[in-house]
Amino acid sequence: YLRHVRAHPLRRWTAPTSILYGGRDHLTDRETVEAFARRWNFRLTVEPEGEHWFHTPEQLAAVDRWSEPLWRTWDKSRMKRRPGFCRGGAFLRIEAGTAQ
Repeated sequence: YLRHVRAHPLRRWTAPTSILYGGRDHLTDRETVEAFARRWNFRLTVEPEGEHWFHTPEQLAAVDRWSEPLWRTWDKSRMKRRPGFCRGGAFLRIEAGTAQ
């Protein structure tokens, strides 16, 4: 994966995207996530008690609160699938559009 990304870097990202980052993430530092979000004009939300993997009941409740507006505004008539989440060090919410 890393080789592919380095060989084919993104040139443009047109999808409105949000990131939920855990304030206690021990693998990805906050400055890196903030710079990434600024570069691509993503909305960044930091959950202070979140970790690299959101897994406790409290952390998962924070994910639910963060993602609820997306599901509330999801237009089933225009989209065949629900908008996606990419799980990793942070949750990445891709609302519409494409990355190139």
